[in-house]
Order: sequence, then structure tokens, then C-alpha cells
Amino acid sequence: MASLHTRKNSPFWWLKFKDQNGVVRFRSTGKRRESALETSEAQELRADAEKGEINLGRKKSSVGWEWVTKALSPGLSNPATKRRTLDRWMRIEVYLLQSGIRGPGYVTADTVADYIEWRTTHKKRSGKTASRNTAIYEVRLLSRVMRHAVRRRLVQYNPMEGIRLSKEPAKEKPAMTEEEIAKIRAALPNKPKWMGIAFEIALATGCRLRETQIPLKCIDFDKGTITFPSPKGGTKRAFTIPMPTSLRPLLESLKDKEVTCKIPYMASKEFGRDFLHRELKMPHLCFHCLRVTKVTQMLREEVPLSAAMRLVNHSDELVHRIYQRYSVDDLMKWRDAGIYGAKEQSLKGK
Repeated sequence: MASLHTRKNSPFWWLKFKDQNGVVRFRSTGKRRESALETSEAQELRADAEKGEINLGRKKSSVGWEWVTKALSPGLSNPATKRRTLDRWMRIEVYLLQSGIRGPGYVTADTVADYIEWRTTHKKRSGKTASRNTAIYEVRLLSRVMRHAVRRRLVQYNPMEGIRLSKEPAKEKPAMTEEEIAKIRAALPNKPKWMGIAFEIALATGCRLRETQIPLKCIDFDKGTITFPSPKGGTKRAFTIPMPTSLRPLLESLKDKEVTCKIPYMASKEFGRDFLHRELKMPHLCFHCLRVTKVTQMLREEVPLSAAMRLVNHSDELVHRIYQRYSVDDLMKWRDAGIYGAKEQSLKGK
């Protein structure tokens, strides 16, 4: 970036900048250092030179955005993560091209606010708009892309670096009630088979939707164990749990399969939006509520915290507690706990 410098035996500010060929040059501004007015004028010359460098960067970035997929791919080893990331980039690229942002050199700090506004007001085919949190996830990806652009020398700096964005509070996912579980089970026989299998596995184990696609070789019927080979966090977080008794008949019926069920690409929307929300009129539920249900039920049954965390593969106690949902009825047996003299007062009342 263009900058001002001093030189021995010179009373003037000297400007360091890059010319049209990208060669670093030094030039006297003719503005004296001891004068506040001329120093201010020198700063204006520096700003003009900096704009010229940015314009130079724009010319160099005429390759556009076609390099992005290749740049992102090495850091995306998980197939699901890679697909999700590239889908996000595809949406970002639509906005960039519509807005005339033809390459990294055209991105400014204002691009962040402009993109969030566009993303949260631009209606999808369903008529709905994306949430602010979704837009922020995508802005972070664009900032990552811009860091790649800096490393490739397509631009000199990332104008999005350091911008802080506040997310909206996420909606709390509830635990499912017995009535809701019964209603869902009654409707599942008419749905694709993977839905019923995934539902029962997640209800019994608390695993995530993608994790219900378990290779049969990871199920040991003799030892009565299930291994989840690639949970959230990748293969390094693989874990094994005892096979729930209620799940054994279902798993034994799948012994001739390669995997328990094949989860389609848009499975979360199929199960949540199409099945729970539109068909069963349960807009407050999603598939992940099954994990909340498992954690909450273990809490009610007073399963030790360390054992409960191990069963659902939570390594962080704070994260695990976020999934717990206590109702008022669950707390009734402890209503007098921690109140000094509560028992004595109760006896006097009798």
C-alpha cells in the first residue's frame, strides 16, 4: 500500500507507491514535513496513490472468480462439508455477478452490508428469505475467499478482514413429547424408508441425521455395539456406544444391507420442512429435536453427566447442557431443595 516516508537531509515528505507495472517507486511530494497543512496535502497524495494501486489490483484480477472452487477444495476433506460450502459459494457468486463485482479487486468493506441486505430481502422460489445468520455464514466464506485472493496476489489486502457481525439468537429446539413421537411414527410408514430408519436410530441414540447412515460393518451384533465412523468433526471423532435394546430388531432386519439407510442430499429439508412442517403441521420441530429429546430424557432419568456426554459424543459440558430441556413438572421433586428450614416448616404445617 502507498505510504509516506522521510529522507535524511530532505525537508519534504516522500511517497512510496507502485507504478502501473507494479514496480515500487519513491517520489518527493514537495510537501514540507514541518507544515501541518502541507502534511495534510501529502496524506491526500498518498490516498490518491493508494486508489491507483487498488485500480491496478482490479485490472490484475480480471480472471474473475473461476479460481475459487479450486482454492477452497483442499481444505474441504469431508464430502458433506465440501458440498455445503460450494453451495454457499454458488449463492454468493450469483450476488457478485449481479452486482457487477467481477473479481476480488471490486470487493469493498461495503460489500458486507450490501450482501446481508440482499440475502435477507431477496426472495427464494418458496417466497421466503434467508435469515441474517445464514447471510453471516456466507459473508464469512466470502472473507475466506478474499484471504485466498490476497495469497494469490490478486489484491493487496482483504477489505472484509476484521469486520465483526452480531448474529441473531438461534431458536431453541424443543424436546419431542410422547404424543408428537407417536404422531410422527404413525405417518412414517407412508414416507420413504430412510425416514423411518433414521428416525428410530436418532431417537434411540441421539445421533445427528447424517450419522444415521451407519455401515453395517460398524455394527457388532455379538458385542452389542454401534460405531459411528464419521460423526460431526470427522473420522478423528469416531465413537462406539452400546446398542440400545429397542434398536436391535430394526438393525437385525438390515443385516443384508451395506448401510442402515442412504441419506439423500436434501434430507434435512425433506424431513423437516416437507414432512414435519407442511404435512404434520409441526413447524416447531426438526430432525435435530431427536438429539435434544435423547439428552433431555437422560437428564430426567438422572444418567450421570459423563455417561450422557459419552453416549451422544459431546466433548464439551457447556454444549451438552444447551441440549437439556427441563419442564416445570421435572423440577417438582426438587421444589424445596436448597431452602433452609423447608422440612421443619413442612412438619409444623402438618
